[in-house]
Amino acid sequence: MAVERVVGAARLGSGEVVRVTVGDTPVCVARTVDGRLFAIRDTCSHRNVSLSQGRLRGAAIVCPLHEAVFDLATGRPTRRPATEPVPTYHVTEDGDDLLITLAAQPDSARRPDVGVPGDRTLLAKIRDCWPLAIISRRTGKRQIGQRL
Repeated sequence: MAVERVVGAARLGSGEVVRVTVGDTPVCVARTVDGRLFAIRDTCSHRNVSLSQGRLRGAAIVCPLHEAVFDLATGRPTRRPATEPVPTYHVTEDGDDLLITLAAQPDSARRPDVGVPGDRTLLAKIRDCWPLAIISRRTGKRQIGQRL
């Protein structure tokens, strides 16, 4: 578990996002409006787009392509179309530098069980195939073969 120093990156202002490269790994570093600092892999799990090109929404980042939303603390998607989490990294400040530990945080490796919090549909996970059907919360009808 190596700690990498990113020189000058701690100058990141409140509500700003920046892309840094640590070794061969692209990392999205974000400082929320309330001053909290987060580091997450800078690649959307849905279409491999740079998350640092997106915008902050509280303690989450919105992907610029299809507006998937990822929790910065856990890497879990909270809005579709993304369903896979992205790795998060431990980050601390040391003067004007950031220290980023590239070992993924334990929470970021877990896949959401069923659906995505805040989504309007409930995904039915059948025989570990994902997803085979969509069940509308509004109508209760099962829709098979719908594009997500």
